[in-house]
Amino acid sequence: MSSDDFAGSERQPICPRCGSDSGGAAWCPKCGLNLRVRDGPSPGSEAKRTPATPAASTAGGLFRSRRGVAAAAAAVLVVVSAAVAIVLLTRDGGSDRTIPAVLDQSLFDQPSGTTSSLFPTTSESAEPTVTTDDMHRVLISYATAYSDEDLIGLRRLFAEELIRVSGAGPAESLEEALETYRGQFSELSNPDYSLSELTYSEGVYEGTASGVYSIISTSAPDAKGDIRFHFVTRGGQLLIDELTIEPY
Repeated sequence: MSSDDFAGSERQPICPRCGSDSGGAAWCPKCGLNLRVRDGPSPGSEAKRTPATPAASTAGGLFRSRRGVAAAAAAVLVVVSAAVAIVLLTRDGGSDRTIPAVLDQSLFDQPSGTTSSLFPTTSESAEPTVTTDDMHRVLISYATAYSDEDLIGLRRLFAEELIRVSGAGPAESLEEALETYRGQFSELSNPDYSLSELTYSEGVYEGTASGVYSIISTSAPDAKGDIRFHFVTRGGQLLIDELTIEPY
């Protein structure tokens, strides 16, 4: 090497290895280190240095790391969910039970105007019906009251709006009919009133009965004829509101 080359090289006055003063020599007089070779970076070289790990690369690695953690967490969740499902399906002694995937919609699809069988309701109560037995009991009471000459008993069987028609005579109201019965009782002795050949027609809140009446008395000729009763319900009672008599 020429003296110019040596002179042009930067010499380090202090040996970076042992710290001895080289006195401007190219070699350290103590440890022999070549002082022309720099161990550290030259001035200004820090500004030119390219970072070893770019910021974008670091961010990408961080993203990939978080994505990996999320995937692992999802896998764990799937495993836990499967385990819970197995426990629910096999509990209660491992009984075999079928769990329907879809609820039967037909249970709720009811035709208009109908009620689902899942929720039964009380049907509308039927309207009271006047039966044959009901009317027959009233007629027995009527025959008994007449035979006993019991005006009060007859009054209990009649509705307030009673209309009584006998033969060609005028229609009688309740009070007028009771006066007619009073007059008959005054002429009869120990009357025996009976009804026969009865037919009934049942209905809702009303009914009818037809037959033949017969009156036997020791003080008057026997009387007989056709008779028709019409019944109505009033205050929970079955009463006679029309009475039509056709003597023979």
